[in-house]
Amino acid sequence: MDKITNYNEESILQKTSFTLILPTLYGYYVGNYDVATFNLISCLVSGLFWYNPYKGIRRNIDLIYQPLFSSYMLILGNTSSTNRLSMLVGNSLFLTGTYLYSKSCESYKLCNRFWYLYHGFFHISMSSACFFAHAAISKKQK
Repeated sequence: MDKITNYNEESILQKTSFTLILPTLYGYYVGNYDVATFNLISCLVSGLFWYNPYKGIRRNIDLIYQPLFSSYMLILGNTSSTNRLSMLVGNSLFLTGTYLYSKSCESYKLCNRFWYLYHGFFHISMSSACFFAHAAISKKQK
């Protein structure tokens, strides 16, 4: 099997992927149990992949689950939001995350040594966007 990292970047990427636990906990706190469970799965899928980043089934699951989950959160946040500023910030974080993911892939293909920084900030940006989606959902439920 082929390891996808070159300089042991996986330790940093595993830590940044576990930032998804923060919106998960917030989601459980505000009562979004179903959505928070999807958030938890996202955190575990990403964290377990970066624990041992080899091509294979865990990578494929990560590549399939994360875009589906992100799209779900984007749609849910936009359809639940009643605050335009909150929606703007959440969408901006989501789009920034998408851009950072694209940049990390581009840098990786060009053998840029620091591709993982883009990817780490992608994790953080998407985690932050999840907070806004959870906040929008919890306000809609009240």
